[in-house]
Amino acid sequence: EWLAFTYEKLSAQLSSFPEILRLGNTDKIPHRDTFRKFSKRTPKETIDKVIGEAARLLCGPDVVVAVDATGFSESNASRHYVKRLKQFGTEDSVVRDYAKATLVGDVKSKAIIACDVSPSRVHDSKRFEPVLRLAKNTKIGITRILADKGYDSEFSHKIAREIFGPEIDTQIPLRVFETTQRQRTIYNRGNLRRNMKRRFDKAKYNFRSIIETINSMLKRKMGDMVRGRNIKSV
Repeated sequence: EWLAFTYEKLSAQLSSFPEILRLGNTDKIPHRDTFRKFSKRTPKETIDKVIGEAARLLCGPDVVVAVDATGFSESNASRHYVKRLKQFGTEDSVVRDYAKATLVGDVKSKAIIACDVSPSRVHDSKRFEPVLRLAKNTKIGITRILADKGYDSEFSHKIAREIFGPEIDTQIPLRVFETTQRQRTIYNRGNLRRNMKRRFDKAKYNFRSIIETINSMLKRKMGDMVRGRNIKSV
């Protein structure tokens, strides 16, 4: 992804990277179909484990994490091209959708602890539980979870305590609804959400913005477009 190589181009250029061949304990350059088959056969659990083990090397004790989602385009079509397709009503049949990646990042080391990829038509809160379970599997000592208002629900607080234990500290601000032009209402149904309203710590929550930095670093380094044809390959 970083080099923007296809499997065919990677196979052709691999001779310029002898260190990679040495790490793979081979002196033969794999065929492009070998890379393609390896990508299809590698289970997602293995990739999750590699991400977790890399994060464990960077994270210390009492880790504070932030959760957020970002989108990756599945097509490199220009905005002008998409604009013209909209005029002809053929955008949906030509341009592919985008994938949504939900990340759990350590606010201190900026390491990605867990990543959950889903189709774009999924609300952020629907992927809160899966990505937290991936983070739990890394066995990193997470003590606090920061998330924005998109994850505000009684279920989010409950599932965080179910996964990490009752001592976990969740800092998720309550959503504010505009009922009239001059009135703003905060709905705080649920015991955990009412408790969140009382104990919300703005100083602690401000570290949540670091997950935005992680998203920006990832896209500036790897780009905002993925070449996978389905969610598994993304």
